[in-house]
Amino acid sequence: MPKREPPTLAVADAVSLFLIRELHPEIYVRECKPWELLIAKPAWRHAKPLIKDNAARVRGVLEDLIAAQNGFPSSSLLMCLGKVLQASDEHDAAITVFRAVVERGEPEYEYKATYNVGKCQAALGDEAAARASFEDVLRPRPRDALAIRELVPILRRAGDHARADLLVGFLPDDDPLRASA
Repeated sequence: MPKREPPTLAVADAVSLFLIRELHPEIYVRECKPWELLIAKPAWRHAKPLIKDNAARVRGVLEDLIAAQNGFPSSSLLMCLGKVLQASDEHDAAITVFRAVVERGEPEYEYKATYNVGKCQAALGDEAAARASFEDVLRPRPRDALAIRELVPILRRAGDHARADLLVGFLPDDDPLRASA
């Protein structure tokens, strides 16, 4: 069987895939199965550069969708907006959006929003705040690999090698962080 090349995405395709994945994951997984390289997280990797390059357009679409929800947008729409702001290096604005999602207390989104707050704080160079956010993610999910991968380098730079080594132990054996421990 010949190897399939990843599809070339136009801006509209990337934005559509991103929005469908975030707003209707059950449809996305069912309908996009033939696009194996775009399922779940890889879709964000493919779409992120296009979204960043066209952030104003994507942000405008999201803000129009949010405005149409009469003052109480869904958390999934807010998460999309936060990710677009994050991809555009507008980290302060993204933190505000992600914190609004956290304040809603919806467990399905609270974890993702808190994780993204930490990513934005780290991008802004506020490692103490980022550490606190990633620790907040780990309280209910103590073996969360995404949060651990972000937190371990912060802990090592802060000199907390014992905590970093403990967390690395929760990662899969083939994880690159385990090799660097």
